[in-house]
Amino acid sequence: MLPRSGPWLNTLRLGLLVSAIGWGLAFSFTFTSWRAASAYFFLMGAGNVEYQPLLDYWLRMASCVFGCIGIASALACLFPRTFASFTWLLGPFHFVIGTTLAVSAWNNGLSPKLHPTFIPDITFCFLAGILVQLPLLQGWGASLKPARAEKLQTLIGTLEKLCQFLKLDGEEDRWLPHFQRNLDKARELLQQGWTRQDFKDLVVQIKRLRRHGRF
Repeated sequence: MLPRSGPWLNTLRLGLLVSAIGWGLAFSFTFTSWRAASAYFFLMGAGNVEYQPLLDYWLRMASCVFGCIGIASALACLFPRTFASFTWLLGPFHFVIGTTLAVSAWNNGLSPKLHPTFIPDITFCFLAGILVQLPLLQGWGASLKPARAEKLQTLIGTLEKLCQFLKLDGEEDRWLPHFQRNLDKARELLQQGWTRQDFKDLVVQIKRLRRHGRF
């Protein structure tokens, strides 16, 4: 589920925009000459890279894939509901890529002075991942509340029936206070918001009364 509130949805769109820009910039290498690409590699600290057909082929392949990710992110930014499934993949995707780049930079001993772009690359991945994933988790948590409220409402109905049964059965002095307390607690949780642990505590109390053979 995507977030429904304005601030969270705007945060999600910001993350998708960051993703679109970061990955979309690579699309330019699909159409640039090897000479221009080699000059950019030199600025990034890779030194002079001589032309090789296979390297040129890999450059076009990688830049096209990265660019397509950027285009898909831009479309998800414009139409988040339509691309919801794709958006859910982007958060973990950025974290995996960022972790891979960080480990690779460490293993290869990259230096910010000699290789100035690897830190922005890693920062971009984790920033985009956080901006995308946090709103999604918020939306997912919010989507669970109606289901929890429905379960609690069902429980309240059961408790109300049990209270009526105990009054008819003449056992209200013995059992009714226990059920009434559970019923009041359930109503309070439904109105003020409740956690899974609250629900579990309530169910435990009811099961304890069940063991006495009353229902």
